[in-house]
Amino acid sequence: YRLILQDIITKVEEVSHCPLESSASRYECEAAALTATSGNVVGPLQEVDKKNMPSGCSMWQGDRTVYFNANTHGEKSDCFTSICQLNPSKMPVSFYHEHDVIIFVLNASDSSAPLSKTHLQGVVKVKEVSNCPSGLELDQEECIFAGLTDGGYLLRDVLQVQNRSDVPSGCFVRVDDNNLYFNTNPNPNVASLTQYASICQLSSEMPN
Repeated sequence: YRLILQDIITKVEEVSHCPLESSASRYECEAAALTATSGNVVGPLQEVDKKNMPSGCSMWQGDRTVYFNANTHGEKSDCFTSICQLNPSKMPVSFYHEHDVIIFVLNASDSSAPLSKTHLQGVVKVKEVSNCPSGLELDQEECIFAGLTDGGYLLRDVLQVQNRSDVPSGCFVRVDDNNLYFNTNPNPNVASLTQYASICQLSSEMPN
């Protein structure tokens, strides 16, 4: 079967911009920040054009003022939390369940989808592997986007980047809590681990 997701509005820390251009727009920014923080922000929205803070919609952690930064070359800052809005009307998303594997599909052919930074045709969760097949790995930005859209969580609003030999390489989730991780070790020394699921790109066409 196929499911269309509702909007996913979330906070992401330690990034220079929301993954795959998923920042809340200037018009949506203040409302998205209110949703992501359960109303714990200060208005009105401040519009700026600066390089020393994340691009797009964000919140200053000091007094929790909401900003929209029009500078597309913004930088990561420990003082700001990005406000991201994964909106199905802009980024068509669906799930397929096939052979007990959840497949997340990005309709990258839709001209209305702002997906210029990705060539993902879809993402698949795979259990009991130490790494994705060569060429089908996700980078950290793609990992955040795919993981959040697939119902994963960012522990303390941050992608947990590690370098370990006892967990899968690249993008993966813990099955018990669905927390999202990224292991920079390309050659982990692990057996098949049922408590983790790697998130990989698809290599074949999706079912109709």
